[in-house]
Amino acid sequence: CNMICGNVILDTNGEESELDYENVVMLGSNIAVGDLKQVARLNRMCDMLGLDTISAGSVIGFAMECSEKKLVKDLSLPWGDFEGSQRLLEDMAHMRGHGALFGMGVKSAAEKIGRGSMDFAMQVKGLELAMHEPRGKVGVGLGYATNEAGADHLVGFHDPIFVNPESV
Repeated sequence: CNMICGNVILDTNGEESELDYENVVMLGSNIAVGDLKQVARLNRMCDMLGLDTISAGSVIGFAMECSEKKLVKDLSLPWGDFEGSQRLLEDMAHMRGHGALFGMGVKSAAEKIGRGSMDFAMQVKGLELAMHEPRGKVGVGLGYATNEAGADHLVGFHDPIFVNPESV
């Protein structure tokens, strides 16, 4: 990304973690974790485990929704569960336990879970969505729809293009 929006902070273990917009949103408010040091810890774990922070945050949120709706046997991951999020990241990286289900992304997990879970599996062509609102950034939505990779937030125009909804 050509934006210089990152800031280095210390995580819950006292280690440096560089946070930017996507990390804070996906590993923070998206999963109801409000402590920035905890968000930094989840971000650092993703970096160390080789996990994309956008996809990882989306998957954790999807898993929390599945837990709330009791769609996955023995899954207890309530919103804001920092410790549970850490465990799920480790399990996803090693494809063990529930991580074997969620480690391939929300689309794959929703296909296996069924029971309406695809309705809240936020993805396009199997790639989880970044935190850019395509209804306000029509070029981003067009990029998501036409890009072979799906919801790649680095494709498309990011300037807001306002469209009269009645003309679409």
